[in-house]
Amino acid sequence: MRNAIFLALILVLFMPAPAHAYLDAGTIGMVFQVILGGIVGFIVWVKFHWQGVKNFLISQYKRQNQIK
Repeated sequence: MRNAIFLALILVLFMPAPAHAYLDAGTIGMVFQVILGGIVGFIVWVKFHWQGVKNFLISQYKRQNQIK
């Protein structure tokens, strides 16, 4: 049953029917802004949390070297 649902989902995603829709410049600009905002948001998140991530990785590295 799960395989059938997965297969149906794959078929729907990778074999779409033609939409015959018009995308004007405003729509493309909005999509571009959403993508750019996501990238900038991720960069800001990394900037604010980098010290914690770096400390975690250093502690894991030290712990792994102490075991050996």
